[in-house]
Amino acid sequence: MKRTVLAVACGVVAAGLWCTVTAHAVIQGSAHDLSTKGVTMPDGQLCIACHTPHDAKDSADAPLWNHTLTTASYTLYDSSVSSTLNATTSQPTGVSKLCLSCHDGMVAIDAFDGGAGSTMIATAGNLGTDLSKSHPVSFTFDADLIAADGELKAPPAGWVNGGKFECSSCHDVHNKNNINKMLHIANAGSALCLSCHVK
Repeated sequence: MKRTVLAVACGVVAAGLWCTVTAHAVIQGSAHDLSTKGVTMPDGQLCIACHTPHDAKDSADAPLWNHTLTTASYTLYDSSVSSTLNATTSQPTGVSKLCLSCHDGMVAIDAFDGGAGSTMIATAGNLGTDLSKSHPVSFTFDADLIAADGELKAPPAGWVNGGKFECSSCHDVHNKNNINKMLHIANAGSALCLSCHVK
């Protein structure tokens, strides 16, 4: 009995270590490896810019959140320009707000662990606060929207967070698939777009 319990315990610990090493491996060298952007990561901890084991900020949208949240107000995608958007848009919330806490250029990428930080995101990753020419985010993406739009379909499982389309509906923040721009799937032939859009 003791050997069985020990074997199970070792298996659980090994699985946990494997997950930690795997997560570290996919962040390392990716666009979210802030150590490659001149940010000093305490003890080489790559995850600490977003997550912390202690004294986390309140966020239901990510576990143990550690980065300063943006307070910016955004210019949103204007559906009257194309008259094709059937969703109701509002200021970014949820996971998208977490993403914008670096990508709107208003908060330093090294503003974590309670510090203000001083390193701003590079121009290529800086979306700014005018999102009028970007795909809308933080809108409800459900069967009602699919039916009302007529040119949408249910995305792959796990791409819509809490029933809302967010930045993470296209982008894999942990880069598990090691695809350029941290996408869930490569967009050759518009494959990513066609995961939701019927065209």
